[in-house]
Amino acid sequence: MDVTAAAVATSLSDLIETIPHPYRPALGAYLGRKYRIMRKYAAARRDLSSYQRHLNRGTFPVSIRAAIKVPIFRFTEEFLVTSEHASASARINFEILTARKYILKRVILQKTAELAFLSTLARDDGTDWKCIAVRVASGLAQAYGWLVVHDDHGCVHFDGMPVVADRDFVGICDNYNVYATRLAYLVQARRRPASQSSSYGPKENPTKGTEAPHEAEKEINRSGTSSQKRPRQN
Repeated sequence: MDVTAAAVATSLSDLIETIPHPYRPALGAYLGRKYRIMRKYAAARRDLSSYQRHLNRGTFPVSIRAAIKVPIFRFTEEFLVTSEHASASARINFEILTARKYILKRVILQKTAELAFLSTLARDDGTDWKCIAVRVASGLAQAYGWLVVHDDHGCVHFDGMPVVADRDFVGICDNYNVYATRLAYLVQARRRPASQSSSYGPKENPTKGTEAPHEAEKEINRSGTSSQKRPRQN
C-alpha cells in the first residue's frame, strides 16, 4: 500500500484508490460513509453558527421571516394617524418579534442536538476500521487456507499469509490515522465559502427575487435591534 499517496490524496476517490485491492470495497465504503457524515456535521455546524449570529444581532433567517410574516391590513388615512392605530400596530409587531425569537431559540436547541448526534456518528478511534480489515483478511485466510492466530494481546495474525499480503494487512491496521487525517482534510477542502445571508439585508422572495421589506417589517427589525442594544437595568 502507498501511505505517502494516501497522505496527499486530493479527493475521496483518490484516497480510496490507495487502499490495497482486497480491502478496497469494504474500507472504501467505510470511508465514504464517514466522509458524508463529516460533511453533514460541518454543514450543521455552519447552520448553528448562522442561527446564533442571528440571535445575537436580533435578526432572523429567511425561513423564519417567511413563516411568520408581517400582516398587511388596509385602514383609512384618518385612522392611520391615530394613537390607537400606532399602539395596536406596535403590539402586533411585538408579538411577531416574540414568536420569531422563540422559534429561533428552539431551532438552535434542535440544531445543537443534531450536532451532538452527528458527532457520535463521525467519532471513531480506528476500532471499526481494524475490525473491517480483520474481517476481510479472515475471509482471504479461509479462501487460501491461511491459519488465523489470536495472540495474548488480542491481535490477529495469519500464518501462511504471503509477505506482500501480510504487509498490506499490517499497513492497513497501522495507518488508520493517515486515512482519518486526510479524510478530515478533504471534508474541509470541499467546504464552500459561506455566502452572505440575505437575512441581514432586503427581504427575499423565492418567486420574485429580492424585494424591500414593507414598513411594518422595518419597524419589527428596528424593534429587534433596539431591544438588543437596550442596557440592562439592575
